[in-house]
Amino acid sequence: ALPPWNAGVGFLASACGNVQLTRSYAPPSRAPSTSSPSASSSSGPSGAELASRWFRAPHADAGPEMHRVLQRHGFTNVLCDSFANDTIITDPDFIASTLLSLIDPQGGSIVVIHTPERGFREHNFEALRLFLQAVADMNLSVLSVSDLTRAAHASLSRSPSSS
Repeated sequence: ALPPWNAGVGFLASACGNVQLTRSYAPPSRAPSTSSPSASSSSGPSGAELASRWFRAPHADAGPEMHRVLQRHGFTNVLCDSFANDTIITDPDFIASTLLSLIDPQGGSIVVIHTPERGFREHNFEALRLFLQAVADMNLSVLSVSDLTRAAHASLSRSPSSS
C-alpha cells in the first residue's frame, strides 16, 4: 500500500542531467489497463495507466523541439522543487539541510541530487545519508516519481471535491 499523498518526497537521482526514473518503461498510451472503464472513470487512472517514462531536462531547459521529442517517445519532463546545487557546492551538511528546507511535508516534493560515484561527487554520498535520515526522522516516505504520481491520483480520487 502506498503511503498517503501528503507523506511523500519524490526523489530524482541523476547523472548527466537526465534519467529514466521508473521501472515501467512502457509509454502511457501502450500501458495495459488493469481496471474496467467504469472503475477508471470513477476512481481515477490505475497504476498501469499512470506508467510513464520520466526525463529531467538538464538545467530544466526544455525548448519546444525537446518537448516534441519527449512527447513522441512517451516521456514526461519532471521538474523539482528541491535542489541544492550539489554539482557546485560540496558541503554535505549544506546540501542536506538545503534540500530539507525546500521540501513540502504537507503536499510532497520532488528532490534532485546528482548520483555520486567513487572519485566524482563523493560528497553526495554523505549528503544523501543525512537527507534520507532526516526525512525518515520526519516520518516522510521517499517514493519514486511514479509512486508519488500514483499516490497523488489516489488521493484526488478519494477527495470529496473530485466527485
